[in-house]
Order: sequence, then C-alpha cells, then structure tokens
Amino acid sequence: MAAAAIAQAAIDSADDTADARPDTDIADAPLEPIRNGEVAVQPPATSEPPATNSAPPPAVLDPSSENGLSVVEFSGRVEYRESLPVADARTNPTRVISADRLTAGAEPGLSALLTARFLGNVQFQEEGRTASADDVAYDVSAGLVTLSAVEEAGRNPMLVDGDSTIEASSITLSLNESAIDASGDVRSEIFPSPNDGESLAESTMPALLDADERVFVTATNLRYDPDTGLAAYTGGARLWQGDTSFSGDTLALDDHTGGLAVEGDVRTRIQLVRVTETGEQPQNSLTTAEASTFLYDDSGRHALYEEGATLLSDAGDLKADRIDVFLESDGRTLDRLEATGNVKIRLDGRWAIGESLVYREAEGRYEMEGAPVEIVEEVEPSETPVAVSPPRENTLPAPPSCNTTKGRSLTFYRSNDTISVDGLDEYRTQSNSGVCNPLVF
Repeated sequence: MAAAAIAQAAIDSADDTADARPDTDIADAPLEPIRNGEVAVQPPATSEPPATNSAPPPAVLDPSSENGLSVVEFSGRVEYRESLPVADARTNPTRVISADRLTAGAEPGLSALLTARFLGNVQFQEEGRTASADDVAYDVSAGLVTLSAVEEAGRNPMLVDGDSTIEASSITLSLNESAIDASGDVRSEIFPSPNDGESLAESTMPALLDADERVFVTATNLRYDPDTGLAAYTGGARLWQGDTSFSGDTLALDDHTGGLAVEGDVRTRIQLVRVTETGEQPQNSLTTAEASTFLYDDSGRHALYEEGATLLSDAGDLKADRIDVFLESDGRTLDRLEATGNVKIRLDGRWAIGESLVYREAEGRYEMEGAPVEIVEEVEPSETPVAVSPPRENTLPAPPSCNTTKGRSLTFYRSNDTISVDGLDEYRTQSNSGVCNPLVF
C-alpha cells in the first residue's frame, strides 16, 4: 500500500500578483517543526533559494524512505493520501485525510506506517463516503479509522455514506470489511435513492415508508455493514418519517431487502390506506400498535406483532398473543388482519373474546372462533329506569345494558350490522337486555 503524508507551506509572491501552487491539494499554513523527544521534522534543506513565485518543496513522509524516524509530527494544513485498488472504473482509487495537525507512527526506518492521528478540522474522503471530525485516529495495520469529538465542547463527527448520513459521539470505520460502528447519541438520516442507474449502491426501504421522502433514525449505538445492508440500532432506537414511526429497545433495518425488525417495548404508528366494502374513496388511516416484537417482511407485504400485541385502528381495537397485518402489493393498503391466542376485539359498541380472528378489509367481514366465542353488545335498556336522585360527585356511572351471545364461531359484517353465531343469524334488535362491564385493554 503506497502512503504519503504531505504538508505544504503557502507563500505569497514577491510582487503580490500571483500565488503559485502545485495542482494537488496542499496546506494553507506554514509548516512548523515540532519536536517529540528526539524527533523533529521540517521541510528538507536546500542549498538553493526557492525561485520567485514558487512554493517550497513539501515535507513528505514516505514509508519506503530510510531516515531512522519512528514518529513524525506535522502542523499546518496536512494531507495524507493512500492509493487503493481500482475495483470499478467509476470509483476514486484514493483515500485522502486532511487536518490541521498530524502525528504519524512508523516502523524503524519508516518501512511501514502503523498509526496516524489527525487533529483539527479533519476531513476524510474515499470512494462512496466522506466524513468530518475534530479528532481522527487511523490504525493502519488493523484497518480502522475512528472519528471522535475533542472533549465535550467538540462537534460530533459526521459521516456521509452513500444515501445516508450518520452523526455520533464516536464513529469507527472498518476499512477492510466496510463496517461502520457508531456510539453515543447516534443520529442518522437516510435520503431517497436517485434510482438513476449510476449509483454504486441503492437502498431498498420498507414499502410502509414513502420512497421519495427522508427517513430519520436515533439510537445510542449503531452497527452498519454496507456489504449485507443491515443497520442494527440499539438503545432507545426510533425510526420515523412524518406520522409513521417505529421504536423499541433495538431496531434493525435491511436496506437490501426493505426488511424491518424491532424488539423490546415496541411501539409503531403506520399510515395505512383503507378501502372499505361501502365503496368509499380510499383514505389514509393511522394504525398504532404495541408489542414485544415486530417483524416486517417487505417481499411478502406482511407485518407481525408478537407477545402482548395491541393494535388500534379503524377496523377495531384488537389485542392478542399474535397479530398479523397483510397488505396489498403497494405495501400501504390493508388486505386483512389475523389474530391468534387470547383474542379480544372492541368495535362500535360491541366486543368479542375468542381464540382466533380474521378480518377481511374488502368485505368488512370478521370471522372469529373459540371455545367458545363470546360477543357482547351494548343495547338500549328494555325497561324505563325508575327516577333516582342525581349521582354524587366522583361516583362511577352505572354499567351499560348489554346482550351476550356465545358460540363456537362468529361472523360479523360491518356494512349491514349482521352477526352470525354458529351459522344462526342474530340481530341486535332481537337481543335481550342485561348489564355488563365494557372491555378495557
């Protein structure tokens, strides 16, 4: 690997009419010798004065040189370059790091560069990504670049990688494996892919999100592997776009497949398109849910909530051990809901309890089974209540009048308010009155 650290002094011309500099990126401040024990580096001496309107030769640290130094320090604007293998004609085969100050460690005789630390206004650039930070440590042998802030007052490092940006207290780039690790107040922003056929890597976002809008993510830590496309956020992770959001203890986003997984105290808010059996115009409807785990498969347009799942939507308030949400091919329109295990649903003044439920959006049909299924409906009292004194302040209201029906299976059509229990039609107008406690969850 060829490597060179270059520091260039800037000088003015004798007549102040020209500023002659090489065509390469160079420093803007004079190079000052810095001593570290027995080590001192300065521009090489020359017996001839520099020509008018020309800059002095740069100080160069070349791993192949043999001057006996093991540590070299530069001040002034320093630039470090590495030549990289050419993998694609469109790529830039050079890694460049510039800073106000550089301390480099090398093997005796400068046979190989081992470490480099850059301080002050550090800029990092290589094919596909750029970064800025106050402090950058480069472990050459391990292939690790760590970007960090200087003390608490420093600015957090920022990395621009393809279609995303990452800010954090510390960011480590694994140059050999392309992995990115960030820790401390991680903030990520994902931009829409251009889809122009020229980008080196294009991301696939979940169809639950708008492909033309930015996505934001916050967490305590992040590990991202561009080769696999998996970004794993941990510690109070939250991803959002407009009114749509996903949060939990951990969140994993696969930008190759559009998959999304959230675990631990999961909370989601999803904008779904609803097309009902009445033929009304499709409308966006906010669906909120909670669970212990959430898994979204973009190829199957399928979202899964497990362990204490609760889902609140225009299709009803639903609670079960497991809730499956199936979407149409556009990834935004509701097709059906399925719930299994300790199922409870509350809808339009009625509620039901059973073991399984299927709701089909296009037909407005609910199918429920259990041992038994129990459906409770609020009804008008069958008798006129006796006049009583007004209730005392802070007293609980009287329980409503209800009708309870049990059976092995239940089918309910929302459009015509018809309920079928064990294949026998039942109507609210044929129900008997009673009292009940409304379902709460």
